[in-house]
Amino acid sequence: MTGPSSTGQGGHGVCGLLASLLLLAVQLACTTGCRTVTGEFAFDADVPEPVEALAWARDKYDPDRRRTALKWLAHAPWASADVYISIYESLVEDPDPTVRAAALLALGRHGRPDHAVLVGLRLELDPSDMVRLQAARTLQRLHHEEAIASLQRAMQGDRDSWVRAEAAKALGQYPKREVLPTLVRALDDEKLEVAAGARRSLVSLTGRDFGYGTEEWQSWTEAADTPFAEQHLYLYQTFQRGRFWYEYILPFFAPPNESPGIPRGLLQASGEEPQEQPEQS
Repeated sequence: MTGPSSTGQGGHGVCGLLASLLLLAVQLACTTGCRTVTGEFAFDADVPEPVEALAWARDKYDPDRRRTALKWLAHAPWASADVYISIYESLVEDPDPTVRAAALLALGRHGRPDHAVLVGLRLELDPSDMVRLQAARTLQRLHHEEAIASLQRAMQGDRDSWVRAEAAKALGQYPKREVLPTLVRALDDEKLEVAAGARRSLVSLTGRDFGYGTEEWQSWTEAADTPFAEQHLYLYQTFQRGRFWYEYILPFFAPPNESPGIPRGLLQASGEEPQEQPEQS
């Protein structure tokens, strides 16, 4: 026979389990990084205050501090003032490749369209694959026609297939005749990620989809009088993930997801606003 004491003990056990799970969730969330900002780069909550971030970014003896400060500033919505921009510009030539990559990340979030020229130089000349990859991703967020040549050369000649793929995606914002043959040739790249990036840009630019058929794309682009008449609105891609289990228990710990956006300078450069781009399968 089960008495009141047994029921009470069962209730206490459930409450204790829930309390333990809640405590574990808090500990796990803070251990894996209590984020106060969102975006592509996840990092711990142990970040400097704004004034300290400037000091860290200028610390010539500690690349870890420079990198941490840059990542934090990259995600801070107010870090677009000239004092910050000058730091990002100088640190794209830092001796440490992780610092250069973080500076490019910051320029992508806070820079001007004309910074695409500086970023394009990093894309072509930097010896680090990681830095060139970040440069290609940054050029997806900055629109400037002088970056087209750098993107084309990177897409055709970079040794890293992911750099080629990201460069192909960045070219999707430029409705120029000379861009189309470059993207069509990339459909034959030996790496699928490059071909997929080129196809994505071709669909975005033309509103057509001939899959990975190089001959079909070449025939259509050469014959079309107005290949960009049905161009879609170009949106740069962002970091996206689902919730971890503890984020369901603690809803104020949200995934660091950022919404896709329009590259800075694109709408000013275009004569009319393109259609919204549908999702591709």
